[in-house]
Amino acid sequence: MPEKVIPKDLFSDKITLVAGADVVYIDRWATAAVSVLDYDTLNCLEVKTQLAE
Repeated sequence: MPEKVIPKDLFSDKITLVAGADVVYIDRWATAAVSVLDYDTLNCLEVKTQLAE
């Protein structure tokens, strides 16, 4: 996979926020979570979760 790495910055604007998401499935249930962080400080700005059958 190293041939797929792009070793230069292709973003035209400064990155200010990053997000992470995950979903877990247990039987008929799914739980999802998303968090948004400040890029520079990694302070968590927002978290949302959802449970669905």
